[in-house]
Amino acid sequence: MTSPGAGAFDRVVRNSGWLLGAYVLAFGLAFVQNVLLARSLGPAEFGLLAIVIFLVTFVQLLVGSRVWEAATTFVVRFRAHGDAARTTATVKLCYLVDAIGAGVGALLLLALAAPTSRIFGDGTIAGPIRLYALSLLLAIPMATASALLRVADRYRWLAVQTVGENLIRLLAVSVVLAAFGPQMEWVIAAYLLAVAASAASLLWLASRVRSELGLIPWRAAPLRALAEDLGAIVRFLLYSNVSGTARVLTGRVDVLIVGWLTDPANVGFYRLARSVSDPLAALATPVSQVVFPEISKLATERDVDGIRRLTRRVRQLAVVLVVPACVLTTLLAGWAIPAVFGESFAPAVPLVRIMVWQLLWIPYVWVSALLLSLGRARTVAAMSALDAAIYVVLLLVLVPAFGVTGAAWATLGRFVAWTAVAATVGTRVDRGLELRWT
Repeated sequence: MTSPGAGAFDRVVRNSGWLLGAYVLAFGLAFVQNVLLARSLGPAEFGLLAIVIFLVTFVQLLVGSRVWEAATTFVVRFRAHGDAARTTATVKLCYLVDAIGAGVGALLLLALAAPTSRIFGDGTIAGPIRLYALSLLLAIPMATASALLRVADRYRWLAVQTVGENLIRLLAVSVVLAAFGPQMEWVIAAYLLAVAASAASLLWLASRVRSELGLIPWRAAPLRALAEDLGAIVRFLLYSNVSGTARVLTGRVDVLIVGWLTDPANVGFYRLARSVSDPLAALATPVSQVVFPEISKLATERDVDGIRRLTRRVRQLAVVLVVPACVLTTLLAGWAIPAVFGESFAPAVPLVRIMVWQLLWIPYVWVSALLLSLGRARTVAAMSALDAAIYVVLLLVLVPAFGVTGAAWATLGRFVAWTAVAATVGTRVDRGLELRWT
């Protein structure tokens, strides 16, 4: 008999294909935007803008609770049991948690903008920090709404929405640069416009799948419907928050440490290197977003063979794609970076050549999804905390000794360590699936 999970890999390929195409277009638009900003602002101002954006995003992720993971896990579970009240109450709870976190984060940024800006040696960025803090409030519905669209298998909609957000941002940045010149406040205003448009579009799209997901009117699904499950959901959110906090460190703290220990120009070089290497690594995001719901469904069905088949094929496909991308980027960086961004950014070339090899983690993109689907959020949190600790130590040791090049090596070292841990944990979990379900 054909396994219920036999078509999981085909669905992952099809759905991630939509998101992957969207991400390629979106990162193409973001690349053009970064070229415009880098050439207009120069290394130092480009670095200051990066500090503002990364600092606000740092706080946003710090106070967030990764509610999209909870929404995916528990909405899938409650739908499988046909429980519309608990499904809807879960969605309400996720929106509420994100709203509280965003409010706390915005207040922190407003209060600490001035002293924080002085840490980076430039008090002029206090105003831009306060302005961009508004993005936390604008983005409140985005995580839960996008999770609902993934559960509803609306990856084509998400693809169009992703491209649209990046197109709006590029157009807005282009307009403000042409109208007002390289003024940071106007560039940030363009970013805020894109966030608002993205949040509004995701809310509208999520409203269109309410009936398909079995969601009922909110007044008919009070939060007390989750009374029996609240402990499990809160624990999941707490562990996800630990994981999210750790990922904040691994995803944002590098720019902040480089800004603290070096100067804005070096931040500009490092930020440019990330703008080249990060989009390549982020191409794994569509795969992880699609794999998570599929693995959740297979875990609900206790389909060991389906899970193994899916994870093996994802791993094999990733290896085939990652290695050529790393080699090609390493070879072309010396010509492409000065030609595209200008000779003033030539010091970013060796950073790109080092950091692009972070893609080696992608074959194990499925590990966290599998653990969360099995209810092992604590393990994911422990892995993320270990990852963050290793990264911060590497940064604090290598940046003072080797400057911005040390930050690049720290980034690569962090991904090598995570890959080793993920491969070990993934193998052990795979071996334990039959014992768990027999």
